[in-house]
Amino acid sequence: MASIRVGLATGLAALVVVGLAALLSVLYISLGAVVQKSHETLFVEKVRIFAHQIAAQLEVERVAESPKLEASLLDSVILNGDGVYAELTGPGVELRSALGPAQIRFPAVEDTVFAQNDDGIFFIKRPVTSPGGTLQLRLGFDERLTVATISKAKRQMFWILSIGLGLSAFAASMSGYFLARTLRRLRRDASRAGTMAVRCACRPRCASCTSSHSAWTTCASNWSAPTSSCARRSGKRS
Repeated sequence: MASIRVGLATGLAALVVVGLAALLSVLYISLGAVVQKSHETLFVEKVRIFAHQIAAQLEVERVAESPKLEASLLDSVILNGDGVYAELTGPGVELRSALGPAQIRFPAVEDTVFAQNDDGIFFIKRPVTSPGGTLQLRLGFDERLTVATISKAKRQMFWILSIGLGLSAFAASMSGYFLARTLRRLRRDASRAGTMAVRCACRPRCASCTSSHSAWTTCASNWSAPTSSCARRSGKRS
C-alpha cells in the first residue's frame, strides 16, 4: 500500500508537469497570435497614415508645380521609413524614386492586410489632387523588418515560458519527493506501532494491566485484545 502511495505521489507530480506544459503551450500559441496581430495591425496603420501624409504634401500648390520637389518627396519615403517603392503617376506625370530597387513593380491590386502576398512588400496607393488632374501615389513598404520583430518577440516569449516551465517542473518534482518521503515515514511509524501492539497482545501477562485499569484500557486501544489473565486481574481490581 505504501509503494502505491509513493507511486501515486510521483504520478501526481508528473501529471502536474504535463498539465503545466500543456497550459504553457496554449499560452505561448495564444500570446504569439496576439503579439503577431498587434505588430501587423500597427504596421498597416502606420503605413496608411504615412501614405496619407505624403499624399497631402504632394497636393500643396508649390510642390504640385515643381517636379523636383515631388521627386524629393518621393525619395524621402525610402530614406526616412521602411519604404522600398515610391511612384507618382497620372496624366502627364510619371515620377518614381530611383532609390528603390528597380525590379519592383506595383501590383494590379493594392494590399489590404499584412503579408497578403509572398513578396514581402506592402503596397498601397492614394489619390493626389493636382492642377493637371487626379494623380495616383503608389508606395511600397518592406514587411520583413516587422516579420523579424515578431519572430524576436516570439523567441523571447518562448524562452521566458520555458524557464517558467522548468522552474515549475522542479518545484513539482521536489514536492513529489517530499510527499513520498513523508508517506514512507508514516508507513514505518504505522508498522512499528502495529508490531508493538501485537507484542502486547501476545504476552502471557501484561505489565500495563497489573498497574491500573486505565493502563489496561491504553493497552487494549493499541489494536489488540487483552489476554484472559489480564482480564481476570482487571476484574478483581475493579
